[in-house]
Amino acid sequence: MKKAKGRYSSLRFWTDEAVLLIASVFFAFVLVGYRTIALVFFAIALLKGIYRFIFIYSQKNEKKAKNVKTVLTSLVVLGLAVFTAAEIPVIRSAHTDKNPEAPYLIVLGAGVNGTEPSLSLLNRLEAAKEYLEKYPQAVAVVSGGQGSGENISEAECMK
Repeated sequence: MKKAKGRYSSLRFWTDEAVLLIASVFFAFVLVGYRTIALVFFAIALLKGIYRFIFIYSQKNEKKAKNVKTVLTSLVVLGLAVFTAAEIPVIRSAHTDKNPEAPYLIVLGAGVNGTEPSLSLLNRLEAAKEYLEKYPQAVAVVSGGQGSGENISEAECMK
């Protein structure tokens, strides 16, 4: 059996995996409201692990491993292409109106740490405060339920 070199070296692989998994746990459990980023780090760690397994398997059966790697890479590229195609209209339509004045302002919840607002929720509250200072006649409607690790609902926290 050949010894793994370069990007597939064992120490480098496990270091990368550890960093990705620690980042995933950090974004999932330490920072409330960043689960999507946590899932991205976890998916990258998982893909690296699968590619590592394919590399090891290729030392026994190179042709099958190459076919599996080709299929997996094609699926990843196809998934990224579909994601990109779905995001383009979302990003295009995300713009600010020239005259944003509205009678109501809806502030969506974004996680609570116990009874304190998460960083995302603080950012939303700050944006709502700025809007209400500019348009004092507007009425703010806060929303958001109570999830795990939250002692109060997001709406109650914003109140």
